[in-house]
Amino acid sequence: MLHQSRGNLTKAEESFTEALAAYPNIDESLGRGNAFYLLGETYQAQSNYAQAEEAFNQALTIFTAIGDSLGRGNAFKGLGYLHQEQFNHSNAEEHFNQALDIFTSIAHSRGRADAFEGLGTTHLARANYPGAEEAFNQALAIYTAIGESWGRTNALIGLGEALLRQGRYSEAKSLLHDAAEVSNHIGYKWAQDRSGELLAEVSETEESTTEAGP
Repeated sequence: MLHQSRGNLTKAEESFTEALAAYPNIDESLGRGNAFYLLGETYQAQSNYAQAEEAFNQALTIFTAIGDSLGRGNAFKGLGYLHQEQFNHSNAEEHFNQALDIFTSIAHSRGRADAFEGLGTTHLARANYPGAEEAFNQALAIYTAIGESWGRTNALIGLGEALLRQGRYSEAKSLLHDAAEVSNHIGYKWAQDRSGELLAEVSETEESTTEAGP
């Protein structure tokens, strides 16, 4: 993950490929599964979607074979994000639901929150705003309980947008102000920009509605 965090994706790919070569035996299956998973993330960051899907599926096969539920959940979640990024929303929803089932069965809070957040984003993209609201509410509750500020900010923004699309401007504005405050505190640039865009949209819509009134 060090190379990924520095944006040096080529070196990250080389590192994970070397790791795979270092785990040739069945006894090292967990290491191979993790290496395939990280390689999938790296390929996805390079927009190399076909190889990313292959790597995630390799990881899933290994984790399934050795009975690693956490690994299986992460692999399904990775596939969900991958399909979401390619606008394959039906496949994304299916994989996030599979991840959610696994994370729920092993009581893995962070995994559950991530799966709910992924489902919320997928529902939002498909204009299923009540479904998005429900999923983001679940994600927000878990992220808040475990003290995960970045995830909480994403959930606040997603929930705010879901409410905005349903015409619930006051509720949306309150959540988006919270998101802006948290994102400013933790230095989360995307969330700062997105919360600002949505707050501007709320204000513009409210003004238009007022002007069009009797």
